[in-house]
Amino acid sequence: EGMDVAWMRHYYGEHNEMKFARFKLYKILKDIAWSMWALIQAQNSTVQDFDYYNWFGSKMARLRQYWNDPRLDYWLNLLKGTTQF
Repeated sequence: EGMDVAWMRHYYGEHNEMKFARFKLYKILKDIAWSMWALIQAQNSTVQDFDYYNWFGSKMARLRQYWNDPRLDYWLNLLKGTTQF
């Protein structure tokens, strides 16, 4: 969490709640995408020395952590414009 805040401050020069919410939701979407990629690669890749199922598991574990974040609804509502900050 601290690294995310530091990254936002470094990149934007300040903490912006709307951009932070978008950043966190993009992280969720990317973990979904990488998880699906890992499953497809596990079935189709000719690379033998990479554990795609382990990669899938690590992405799903992080996704569960993000999904259970109590701020998830707040971030979604903020970006929809139904939450004041």
